[in-house]
Amino acid sequence: MAPELLAARVSICSARVQLDVSRGRAESAAECLAEAREAYLHTVKQPWFAAPLFAATAELALLDGRLADANAAVTEGLLVAGGDLRSAAPLYVLGVRTAAERAELARAHRNQHEVSDARERGNALCLELQTRMSPDESGGAVPTPPTHAYTAVGEAELARLEGRSDAGLWAAAALVWEGLAQPYPAA
Repeated sequence: MAPELLAARVSICSARVQLDVSRGRAESAAECLAEAREAYLHTVKQPWFAAPLFAATAELALLDGRLADANAAVTEGLLVAGGDLRSAAPLYVLGVRTAAERAELARAHRNQHEVSDARERGNALCLELQTRMSPDESGGAVPTPPTHAYTAVGEAELARLEGRSDAGLWAAAALVWEGLAQPYPAA
């Protein structure tokens, strides 16, 4: 199959994984993810379709409670996304979400060292996203409205990472997504 068709397959299958994960259909998501990964092996690596593959991988790992795998997918996805902030923004937020999940589990197990490690990782990702959003660091590129929406979600996840879920931050993030006519992320 031509690399362009394989890239389209990666993109379509990644979207299916995200839909299945949103519906809690882990088995179907895993099947689609395997198909996407197989196609990914045989095509050119571009951020526009590769980053969603790694985001889908992280989301499925989070659904399954595999936090180390989610973290690894975020790390690899950020490498593939490179300078493309539009592709990287969802990965940054998934990384902060993964760190928040780790911190919540560590608090429940009274493992302060793990809480500190999770906070360090999540804070670093959030700071990197905020830095990349600044005009000085963006090389003159204007962040897209969805990138701003992801940043709002990242701020809410950061509060959760710190042990205080803030309903106001979640509501603000939902409003940003609603303003973009994106009901699923708003929910």
